[in-house]
Amino acid sequence: MNQEQLFLVLILIASVLAVLLLVYFISQRPDNFVLKTLHIKDPQRIEFEKKKEQAKELYYRKLYEEVTRFNISTENLDYEALQLLADSHGKIGNKKDAIQLYDIAFKRAENFEEDFEKATIIKDKAMTLYGLSAFEETIETLREYPNENLNHDIDQNDFSVIGMLGNCFMQLGKFDAAIETFRRGIDNKHVTLPILFGIARAFQAKKDPHSLEHALKYFMKVYERDDTFENVKQSIDSIKAELKLDNPSDSSNTETMAS
Repeated sequence: MNQEQLFLVLILIASVLAVLLLVYFISQRPDNFVLKTLHIKDPQRIEFEKKKEQAKELYYRKLYEEVTRFNISTENLDYEALQLLADSHGKIGNKKDAIQLYDIAFKRAENFEEDFEKATIIKDKAMTLYGLSAFEETIETLREYPNENLNHDIDQNDFSVIGMLGNCFMQLGKFDAAIETFRRGIDNKHVTLPILFGIARAFQAKKDPHSLEHALKYFMKVYERDDTFENVKQSIDSIKAELKLDNPSDSSNTETMAS
């Protein structure tokens, strides 16, 4: 099977599976679930997310089975086909095989001036390593992620790379590096709660009073946007107790710091 035939097969498989995915969603939805409504009660939302993940797992497993059924050699595949194979391995848990394929795909992409594609391969490989809790390897991989791509991601409100990188530094106890990383997304007006929460946790982990004051400021920013996010209220009250400030989370003292 040549490369052109492979892509035709993959397109056909993807089309069929997309239909199966839609049918699966419809057949599994609760009787009182209306697809076009945005007001979903929490139990229904949880059930919907569960079914969605099951459907995604079914999609990727079927894709992997169909692709590998042809026993395709990687020798004659270009980086795009290799990346697709790596994705299918990674999505069903064959992460080590996925990493090897990403490495081969990246080497073949180096023969082309496809910087965006190379950056995508780096990101996908890093996410796979992160899923294996290989935090140092994730950091090393992301060192190759072009700075212009990272800036573009942030401009487009995509904080996945800085979130992943910041969390790796956190896991390794490198809190200053985590803070520096998370701060790259702070100036974006659409900065997500996980980024704000991440920088707050990094300051909190340093434990000195000055850092705790910074942590409190960022936890308050999260609290103002969503007072149920993670354990934000408990974090605020804990820091205030350490700093011997007033309780509860909405005191004027804290509001002054958050401004």
